[in-house]
Amino acid sequence: MKKISIGGKPTAKSAPSSPDDWVSDRSGSDEPMKRLTIDIPLSLHQRVKSQCALRGEKMADVVRELLEKRFRQERQAEASGSEPVTDMQKHDSVTFRNHDGDQTAT
Repeated sequence: MKKISIGGKPTAKSAPSSPDDWVSDRSGSDEPMKRLTIDIPLSLHQRVKSQCALRGEKMADVVRELLEKRFRQERQAEASGSEPVTDMQKHDSVTFRNHDGDQTAT
C-alpha cells in the first residue's frame, strides 16, 4: 500500500493584514480605498448582477460610477472653493427610513 503524506494548510505569503489593506491593494489607484457595505433588495441585486454580467462589467465599478455621478456636484464645488449645494438643501423636506423601516421627515 502506498503512503501519501498530506501537508499543512497552505498560507498566502503576501496576504494583507486587514480587509482595508486588501481593498487598497485591489484599487489600482493612488487614492486610498474604503469598503462600503449596503443592503439592497434581492430583486435589485439580481437585476444589477445580471446586467453587469451581460455587459462584462464589475458591479463595484458600476456602483462607484453612479456614486461619482451623484456626488460630482459636491466634488466640483470643493475644487472651486465654494460651498456645495446638496440635493437635501434643494428640497424643503426629506424623508428618511431608519433600520426599523420607520419614516422620519426633516
